Amino acid sequence: MLGINTPEVEGRRKSAEPGGEKAKQWLKEKILVHKVRLQADIEKFDHYKRRLAHVFTESGEHINLRLVELGLASVNIYPPNLLYAEQFVSAQQQAQQARLGIWGHPAYATKPIRILEDQRLRGWQRLVGRPIKIRHSKKFARLIFSTQVDVRISLRNLALFPSLNNYLGKDIEVRGWPSRRKKHYSILVRHPSALVEL
Repeated sequence: MLGINTPEVEGRRKSAEPGGEKAKQWLKEKILVHKVRLQADIEKFDHYKRRLAHVFTESGEHINLRLVELGLASVNIYPPNLLYAEQFVSAQQQAQQARLGIWGHPAYATKPIRILEDQRLRGWQRLVGRPIKIRHSKKFARLIFSTQVDVRISLRNLALFPSLNNYLGKDIEVRGWPSRRKKHYSILVRHPSALVEL
């Protein structure tokens, strides 16, 4: 489902995350044994060959967007698929302000980004820190938070973001999945909605 991420449900190789089962049950009630319409964006399939789409009910309800409005999903935009991006971001802001769903659950509260230096975190996280410098490589621009933690942005998506200098010295909430290589953590950010100035 384009534009969103829901918490994981229990599977063979993964543990359940808070809110995952609730999102699954809501979705089943909405679309199981009902006709839906799929609307594609730029990319029709992901690299796993899964169909990518916005899902609409027969009455025109946008299921992806409704999950965000209810706080059952967070925004997760993968360029070049930017259809409805502004609506998703606006809906998420309202759900967060109202502390709906995941936004009111302690498991999804913000943590200091430096916690990654001492504690291995799994899954989608909300991390707060202050970038101190910018570094560029052949493929990425990086906001450096410490010697062990950075946020990386693909150069092909950089035009979607304001100047990275705008983030320096400010408290920023980073939303995403930390990856670890040896003792270094990096969070890949694809869209400005995953970097929130506090």
